[in-house]
Amino acid sequence: MKQILSKLRNFLMRYGERIFLIIILLCIFSAALLVRLQPLKWGYYLTEFDPYYQYYMARWVSSHGWTGFIEWFRWGIDKRFWYPYGRHISKTSLPGVAFIGAFSYLTLKTFGIDVDLMEVCAVVPAVMGALTTVLVFLLGSILESEISGLIAASILSLNYAFLSRTIAGFYDDESIAIPLLVLGLYFFLKSIKKQGIKNVIWAILAGIAFGYIVWTWGASTYVINMLALYMFLIFLLHKETRELVKSYLVTIAIITLFVILVPKRGFHYLMTLNYYLIWLTCILSVLYLIGGKRISKSLYKVTRVIFIIALVGALALLITGRYYGLSSRYLSVLNPFLRAKIPLVASVGEHRVPTWASLFLDFQIALVLALFDLYLEVKELTRERLLIIVYFLTSFYAACSMVRLAILAAPAIAVLAGIGTSRIFKSIHSVLVSKPKKTRKAHVRKEHIALTLFILFILLVIPNALPYLSSYSGTPSLIVSASLPASTNYNYELLDWLSALAWIADNVPEDAVIASWWDYGYWISVIGNRTSVCDNGTLNSTQIRLVATAFLSNETVALKIFRRLNVKYVVVFEPYQVPRLLSYYYYAYAPNPQGYGDFGKSTWMARIAFGYGEEDNYIVEVRVSYGRSVEVLLLPANTERARNAVLYKMIFMHTDKISLFITDVGVVQMLKNYGFSFKCMAENGTLIDYTPPSFEELKYFKLVYESEPNGYVRIFEIIYPEENT
Repeated sequence: MKQILSKLRNFLMRYGERIFLIIILLCIFSAALLVRLQPLKWGYYLTEFDPYYQYYMARWVSSHGWTGFIEWFRWGIDKRFWYPYGRHISKTSLPGVAFIGAFSYLTLKTFGIDVDLMEVCAVVPAVMGALTTVLVFLLGSILESEISGLIAASILSLNYAFLSRTIAGFYDDESIAIPLLVLGLYFFLKSIKKQGIKNVIWAILAGIAFGYIVWTWGASTYVINMLALYMFLIFLLHKETRELVKSYLVTIAIITLFVILVPKRGFHYLMTLNYYLIWLTCILSVLYLIGGKRISKSLYKVTRVIFIIALVGALALLITGRYYGLSSRYLSVLNPFLRAKIPLVASVGEHRVPTWASLFLDFQIALVLALFDLYLEVKELTRERLLIIVYFLTSFYAACSMVRLAILAAPAIAVLAGIGTSRIFKSIHSVLVSKPKKTRKAHVRKEHIALTLFILFILLVIPNALPYLSSYSGTPSLIVSASLPASTNYNYELLDWLSALAWIADNVPEDAVIASWWDYGYWISVIGNRTSVCDNGTLNSTQIRLVATAFLSNETVALKIFRRLNVKYVVVFEPYQVPRLLSYYYYAYAPNPQGYGDFGKSTWMARIAFGYGEEDNYIVEVRVSYGRSVEVLLLPANTERARNAVLYKMIFMHTDKISLFITDVGVVQMLKNYGFSFKCMAENGTLIDYTPPSFEELKYFKLVYESEPNGYVRIFEIIYPEENT
């Protein structure tokens, strides 16, 4: 017994610290995973819209078995999407996310585990999000210390920005690409620290990680160019080494191979501005390897000249508009002011510019600690630290430009905050263990240090326990809550989209074409299993403009457009609400005041179809008041365009479920008689009485289904004139 205890004691003395570290890391991983799995209590559903397209591809791949991973590259035009032209899947899509889901599913089936593909796709993002905490630990450890890595992992595990796009059901690009980005950075840093064959092996692994991002995420352009910018700064600061240059060239070579192999990119991608900086840094790297130290100083001078020329050239191309290969979405991140000129990009909520308040809510005190450490990193600049600095600055700029990209900056902020916090702890520890010297300066008291540690702990931990955390992780998927944000007390009272999609799958003819606003295209095609004319891929802006025009035009124009697209059914969505102020006195419905439905989105339909400023012909803000109580509503304008708009006639049609609207002329007049005031803004800036429009009945659009239980989704069948004869 004594021998056993002695061996155990020796084992713990030797490996105890390592075991303790692993236990802490497992706890962080488990906490991150459990939080991300919370949405599954509402069922195994995917959230948002794009994940359903990823699921569609994963289903196709897995249906072909293990050969499906090869067959995908030969997948041609699928008429289920963007009818009548269809969508060339392999040339317009990236397979990375679908491959992960299909591979996981087929592997589990191979080992005899009976699971549904939807269940696998719902769980994958949560697992990958939790796994990223481990990868961030590795990144923090290689940059500073294991303590830094643990703090970084704990910060990222419950970070709001990262959590929102790695919860169960968010089966989309970011949930796979961000873990790969962190893994690739770790491999690259390992590579530049090694020599010989190890240097090349780690570089190959980095290239594979970054390369798979090319197959996964449209924003892989950022990842490649971030590496190229880092390398350019290395030459500019004269910090290059043969190991670093070889690592970069090997990594870029592997990435380029991935670029060539995926049809959406291919060889032509290498000739666009996306590869502008990559080619430049590769040329500099090759020159350095050939000339070595003999041309190192000359190369340093040349790099400065090239930097100025490249910067001026890039700015000239952007100003003149000759930016071949750069998408409008990518350009709008570089220059947020361009978004105002591209209504289709600006219409997406996740493309908006975030406020400082939202950024601080996403990152809390970690952002302050990251900025503090950034100053220290710049002071102690090394090749390794320069990489995390470039990553932080570029990703934080992107996060400040587009709210969706906050997730991109989350790992960088977590790592810098972890390093900064560990440095604070290290400084405090040095004070605690040092003996006070007899100087005139007062020694720091231990009570002050304890208070500092306590405050720092509160600032780091408490924000993660706030109710905001539940709003990010504990709410149901959008398809379960009728595309509306729901609370953690949700009780399945908003199943309208699920009921409508089930009705479509069971009752609409298989060859029928369905039109809707593009937001719901993937749901209709994948869950409803019917052909749609536009979807969340927004591949054909002309077709989206046609649908917008049809919705906001009279029946004659709408019929011409829908006939051209061979549309037989039209789906509209409006989550009607009784206004808060009105609910105390009368029960009449109004469009959703937050604009979640098609009525609110018709503002963007008008801008896309007819141009900025045209939305005033369709929607007005109405100030409804009763005594001292005031509520602002979005209501249809009393104009000829609004009165004739097919979409508005569909939304404001009286049915058995919804028989009264606040926009009814009689309702408004009665409420005015009871003391309510309805005011809207005139063109000269004065307030005038609001008079609601009167809508005529639709002649060629027949309501065939109204969703359960609330009637938020309405499905109309088009009865073309010749069908009446």
